Amino acid sequence: MKFSEFFLTILRRRLLLITLLAAFVLFVSLLLWRSYSNRPKIVKGSEETAVPLTVVVPDGSYSTKKTYVVKRVSRDSLSPTIANTFVGDLYEVSPSDGVDEFAMKPIRIIYRLSKDLYFGGDYANVKLAYIPDPKQPIYRIFGGANMGFDDKGAYIEAHAFHTSIVGLIADVPEKQKLGLQLLVERSRTIEPVLLLIPDVDRGFLGFVNSSQATNFWIELFPTRTIMYYEYPLASTRSVSYMNSFRSFAQQNVPSYLLFEAEKLAMELVRLKNFEFDIVAHGVGAIIARLAVELHPEVKNVRSLILVSPPNRGTNVVNPLYYGALIYRKDSQVVANNFGIDRFVVDAMKSHLLYYLEALGPIYSEILTGSDLLKKLDKTVRKDVRYLVVVGNSPPASIDVTGTQLEIFYPELVKGKGDGVVSHESATIEGIEKIVLNGSFFDCYLDPTFHAKLKDFLAQTRVEIPSYREETYPERVPQAQQTERIVKPATETKSSTQVETKREESVQLRVSLPVRFERSQLLTKVGALDLKGARSIHFVLGRLFYVLEDGLYSDGKRIQSGTIRYVHVLNDSISFVANDRLYRFNGSKVTDLGRLDLAGVEDVLATDGGVFALLRSKENLVLARWENGWKQVQILSGVYGKFIDGPSLLVMTNREIYDFSIGNLRKLLDSSKIRIDGRSVDFKSCLMVSDLLFVGLRSYSLLVYDLRTETYTWGAEGWIDPETFLPLKNAVLIAGTSTIFTFDLQRMSLNPSYQSFSERMNAVTGDGEKLYVLTESSVEVYKLK
Repeated sequence: MKFSEFFLTILRRRLLLITLLAAFVLFVSLLLWRSYSNRPKIVKGSEETAVPLTVVVPDGSYSTKKTYVVKRVSRDSLSPTIANTFVGDLYEVSPSDGVDEFAMKPIRIIYRLSKDLYFGGDYANVKLAYIPDPKQPIYRIFGGANMGFDDKGAYIEAHAFHTSIVGLIADVPEKQKLGLQLLVERSRTIEPVLLLIPDVDRGFLGFVNSSQATNFWIELFPTRTIMYYEYPLASTRSVSYMNSFRSFAQQNVPSYLLFEAEKLAMELVRLKNFEFDIVAHGVGAIIARLAVELHPEVKNVRSLILVSPPNRGTNVVNPLYYGALIYRKDSQVVANNFGIDRFVVDAMKSHLLYYLEALGPIYSEILTGSDLLKKLDKTVRKDVRYLVVVGNSPPASIDVTGTQLEIFYPELVKGKGDGVVSHESATIEGIEKIVLNGSFFDCYLDPTFHAKLKDFLAQTRVEIPSYREETYPERVPQAQQTERIVKPATETKSSTQVETKREESVQLRVSLPVRFERSQLLTKVGALDLKGARSIHFVLGRLFYVLEDGLYSDGKRIQSGTIRYVHVLNDSISFVANDRLYRFNGSKVTDLGRLDLAGVEDVLATDGGVFALLRSKENLVLARWENGWKQVQILSGVYGKFIDGPSLLVMTNREIYDFSIGNLRKLLDSSKIRIDGRSVDFKSCLMVSDLLFVGLRSYSLLVYDLRTETYTWGAEGWIDPETFLPLKNAVLIAGTSTIFTFDLQRMSLNPSYQSFSERMNAVTGDGEKLYVLTESSVEVYKLK
């Protein structure tokens, strides 16, 4: 058949013609879409791209200006094991000039998160990782990444020295644990608490297998209470953590290790009724020294045992050395040039890169000669006993003895270093130092160390105080909670006689005890099987709870979706499901419309409108929704939220406002509060009549009299004021492991409190019953 005849036949059969044309158009469209979706994107500086991944290249990262190409990778090209490990799309990030260099200072990789991966400011459930070789089932985590939230939504950001195929790994969503954690409690012992502070090696915490059934620290010290300090070194940092860090950095040096040292010092002061023997490893040893040696108010540390402390820094984390000598260099060529075996070069590549990447942005703080480490020159305390221990050999049989590499990496010389720290760096003048068998990652397992440690700690005689009533209170030194005698509530004296009299008047009116004791304030009446609940709220005469897939009450789902920003009003509950705002009045769910949630800290629906707290570069903004957010007022602070209660409040870490009638009225500014040696960061609040109850991040309570503009501060270390709940004639103060009450008739804090063995994630109630959300259930109590 000739072509002309075939064409005429097609024209006569119109249906066939339409079908062929449609197939042709579809085929072309698919080709264009595939070409578009897989097109390379060149990222320059902080320029936004069409993909959720952005690369920011700071000045000085490379010798010449560099840009990156970002291209989505098909999962089919990866090992199935690896492909199933990651969530979302993976992207190949490669230099546009084709030259793969090791950065002299880290570049920033920012990956925008989908809504289903962000669970709130207290969660750090996502990791940023890369795949070195697509054909191998291996991936590496970028250590020290941080979560963030800006006007474009949630993201995770990591510091990296090189690029590859990058993607996300999601963990089970849990609130990030920080601060002192209890490993084992021995309530009847009079020996000091053994406090462990780890480095990136979690094996230092003593668990000898993955089941965590056996712990060598517990076997070594069977009569001691043992705690450990939890902080995000290699793990991801939550939005809340980063907000606190930025608040600290605004007033101090922007140092993560100083920040952790400040927090640790605060915890030790909070637990000042306990003595501590601290055993700290690597970076943890630097945090311990900063906390104890730069804070003379810490008086309850008896001993510091420093395992492989980089007191003078380490070259192992020097990116210039690694990039110039090892990165992308042929192992055999390097081996020939330096006169060592090839397997040693391969082991060096893996070891050095692992430790540098695990530390993330902290690496620069422990470089040899860093400004931070200079703060520890001649700061050793005479009232604290010290012991330094260090390993004698690098890991994986690495040894560069007698080669030119010894100049660059003394830490890798057998007999002079343990793979991370050299013996010279670990040394503190005048302090005993012992050398152990093993490397940085296992020298603490040496039986010689165990025997020496037990002997060293036994040398300090424990003085048993003479008996008197309440000398030996029952003690449970849990994170966020302890029992001890504290000093009387401190009053902040003003400079004028008039304000001094005001201070005295409020002290006569408000009483904060000088001693607290554990008691039973509540009677347990039941438990609800609500495992997996993320928050609980009591309103409209019933309990509401948030699960993974929606808002529930009485076993029925009120609204599906990812629930956030829940607020309880007098006659309703407002919340956001996915990106829409709703309000429920007990019988009807009202859809208030879609909101732009980028950069939003908190959202609230009131009778007077829809409001939000938005993040700006340096402050917060109260905004009203009018087909878009319209600024109402700029607020001072790094983080903030709306506070439910008898009066609706707006709180930042610096200011508190009354928002009950739709207009802002400032109640308190942190600049008005002067507490010696304490930073003033607001954590929670409640207004009852003319009293403003304020929980501070220094684990203390502030009661501010709005009428006289005076305040009383105290109960430091006893209270962890996460939530205030108004009762009939009292205010309930709930933390993560304790509950206190303030008597409004007597105007005094009850000296008795109740403690909980399981962490309390949320507390709510109706005045008669109290609902406590723990990790396993919702427990129901009645006030006695």
